[in-house]
Amino acid sequence: MKWSIPKYRMRLITFCLMIGICPVIFVGLASYLHSSSEIQDKVNQGNKQLLLQTQQRIERVLYTIDNTLSQFIGAYVVNQALHEPLNSEQFEMLNELFRGLYWIQSYELGVKDIHLVSLENRWIIDSRGLQKFGDFSSIMEEYRNFAATTFWVKQNANIGLYQTREGTDGYLLEGQSIHLVKKLPVNALNPSGFILVEIPVKEIARMLNVDSALGSLFILDSQFNPLVIGADKEDPGVLKQFLSVYGADNANHQTNFDYNGRRYSITYEKSNYNNWIYGSVVSIEQLTRDSSQIGWITLVTCLGIIVITVAVSLQLSGRLYKPILHLYHACMGQERLRGKTDEFDAISVRLKRMNTQLENNLPLLQSYFIRKLFMGEVRPEETPQQLMDYQLSGPWDMMCVYALQIDNLDDTRFSEKDKDLLMFAINNIVQELHPPTFRLGCIPMQQTQIFLIGRNNLSEESFKTTMFEIAETLQSHVEQFMKLKLAIGISRPTTSLVEAVEACQEAVEALKYRIRLERETLLYIEDCLPGQCARPTYPSRSANQLLDAIKAGDAAIIDELVHSFVVEVLRVDLSHREYQVMLVRFLTDVITLEREYGEPTGLEFDERGRSVFDQCFELQTAQEIEHWLGQSIIHPLVQHMEKRRLSQYQITAEAMRQIIHDEYDTELTLEICAQRLNYHPNHLKRVFRIVHGMNFSDYVSAHRMNMAKLWLTETEMSIAEIARKLQYNNSQNFIRFFRKTESVTPGEYRKRAFELKEGSSL
Repeated sequence: MKWSIPKYRMRLITFCLMIGICPVIFVGLASYLHSSSEIQDKVNQGNKQLLLQTQQRIERVLYTIDNTLSQFIGAYVVNQALHEPLNSEQFEMLNELFRGLYWIQSYELGVKDIHLVSLENRWIIDSRGLQKFGDFSSIMEEYRNFAATTFWVKQNANIGLYQTREGTDGYLLEGQSIHLVKKLPVNALNPSGFILVEIPVKEIARMLNVDSALGSLFILDSQFNPLVIGADKEDPGVLKQFLSVYGADNANHQTNFDYNGRRYSITYEKSNYNNWIYGSVVSIEQLTRDSSQIGWITLVTCLGIIVITVAVSLQLSGRLYKPILHLYHACMGQERLRGKTDEFDAISVRLKRMNTQLENNLPLLQSYFIRKLFMGEVRPEETPQQLMDYQLSGPWDMMCVYALQIDNLDDTRFSEKDKDLLMFAINNIVQELHPPTFRLGCIPMQQTQIFLIGRNNLSEESFKTTMFEIAETLQSHVEQFMKLKLAIGISRPTTSLVEAVEACQEAVEALKYRIRLERETLLYIEDCLPGQCARPTYPSRSANQLLDAIKAGDAAIIDELVHSFVVEVLRVDLSHREYQVMLVRFLTDVITLEREYGEPTGLEFDERGRSVFDQCFELQTAQEIEHWLGQSIIHPLVQHMEKRRLSQYQITAEAMRQIIHDEYDTELTLEICAQRLNYHPNHLKRVFRIVHGMNFSDYVSAHRMNMAKLWLTETEMSIAEIARKLQYNNSQNFIRFFRKTESVTPGEYRKRAFELKEGSSL
């Protein structure tokens, strides 16, 4: 069968998952991005500091070389030698120049060689001695044409000896070097020579190859051509491409840049000394390599939290959904939920259907309530709420009840078989003439139509006038449309719906006086019974409640119900005899109830031989009546009935006990006993617990355990046989239950019993 989840529960699960998972995903993603950003920022800051330190270290060396060279070229012998065609005869000048050059050429500064060049005499003095231009005359002419008097330049070959050899990285050539060139004399428009310091690129690269956690360091000239490249093998074209696009004077010296499908973080600084550009390039992929570990940890943690969230969401949604499921079953019965069913939609549809049914049945419910009201079966405290529930008007300031009957069918076109149809037509006329705003019901009761009319803000005289006008109008319409004479009985005006039952009786009673007043078809109770008080009405509702309490043996509420009954009897001003008649009627009902429950209790006569009615006639006050009814009649009767009930319980419980003792070795259940004794299982369950103080199943288990102990001590039956005979599924269940009740196993119990028997025989 296809498994499906009801729609609203799926919504609850989705909602719980969103509440639980979305924050986890957000926090996990935010923490990962934040950690990656922090790592990138830290690395960028570290690279920037490293770049500044490297720049300062290299420029400090370059400054030192530049200053030392400036001191050397300021010597008189240098300026004098530039204009001399030097040869071996001028060895003193040469020696002085060699000493100066040697003094500048220091290992710590990384200077490979220093060349003093005379353009006029075309000679070069360096560590190899005095020589002519030779193959390097083109380089000398190139330097001569530079506009600057002092400049730095990169050459791909050393001057003099070394030839260019390709390096292993494609950029760094072993013969490459950086030249510091100063024209001589300084600031001369037409220089006669220059001095050139040759610094190997690998010496500057050595200063770049510091311990860097990430990235590669580069030095580019002002035209963005690589001068020196670090050993990390990052492509210097990244920095060159970036500087070619954005320029070296960009305010932001640290940014990200895409190059050849990869993203890089670039940091650079432009030197104010020689316009060199010091740059650091690091791949974002390399930057995030460490943060990826954090990302994996975050991912695993988030997945764990999500799994827990899913489990909690399923559990929590189940608890939240349980009341909705109960509500669904309460409205829909046991109809199975479908996967795409919205429970609230289904409940809404069912409620609408119920409301439709209720609206369709509302007239029937209204008629049923009004019938109960006229029969005195509605509690006064329930009347206002039920009027609202059934959408009925009332109560009003003044009210009266009308009883309608067809006078006779003589000399009409109708017969007796048409009477029901005629009463239905009269009912429709009443409903059309009098809207529900001032009318309560119009129901048939024993060939009589009964309805109540009410008005507000009218005096009693004005209301009586309105009463007769309503009756006359109704008679005229019935005669006009149906050609019938309508007899109408009218009750006295009343101010409370509690008195509707008396008013109904008065209206019906008024119709009975047509025997005496043959010509009258509009009968008002006061006209029929002039000067008489209200007709005594027996409090049926209070009496029935009291009789029900006696039947149930509910002694706790009997005194309260007796008080209510006496108050209802004495509520209307009647004669002493009329009170006695109502009490006699109630006593008759009590005696009838006593007879129904078995033998007489002897309550009909007291110790002096007076009958219960004689005792009633001697009562003088309400307190005496209430005390006598409660203490002398009702409570003794309840006690007697309770004794008989307990006696019957004992008989029933004993029959159940006998069945247990006779059939303990069968599959005996409470339902089997109920079927044999012709009682409901719930009744037998309650009776057995009252008499024996324990449940039926507990008693059966206890008796079976007693039989098991008897068989263990008196017979040689095996434990398996005993378990099977006592209806246990297997011997293990029997052993567990035996050990639970006796604290020992059946085998140990048999062994102890045998040892005890052996000891007593000795």
